[in-house]
Amino acid sequence: LLTAQLRVKQRQQQMEQHEQQQQQQQPQKQQQQQQDDDADQAAAEVSVEQAEHVLQQQFNEHQLLKKLSALDKHIGQLYNALPANGLLVIATGQGDTAELRWQQEQKYRREQRLDGLPPWSTADEEAFLRCMEEYLRALCFCAIKQ
Repeated sequence: LLTAQLRVKQRQQQMEQHEQQQQQQQPQKQQQQQQDDDADQAAAEVSVEQAEHVLQQQFNEHQLLKKLSALDKHIGQLYNALPANGLLVIATGQGDTAELRWQQEQKYRREQRLDGLPPWSTADEEAFLRCMEEYLRALCFCAIKQ
């Protein structure tokens, strides 16, 4: 009977120690998750900055003016070819839809924890929403030839 009581007491002590360890590890896990989220946010911000830098390098002001001038010339030719009361509609398409699809796929894979990728964080979601807003922006211009 004494041995059974000792075993029960030892088991209770083991369970209490285990619970204490779990309670001590909980703040560490939360801190690690916060650090992971912060690192993900920093990485996402760096990626966005790098992409913006590449775009600025590819499209300097002189190149932009040259391309806009050529575009204006072509639109002028279309407008001049219209009959009287003809309607000219110019609608821009969406942005880089291939990039958007790739980002959506990455989001899905990371949310589902596929391919061993890190989990999708709030920083990733914010960067994704900023990109999506830009990619889905479109314009429409209309003119009637008098």
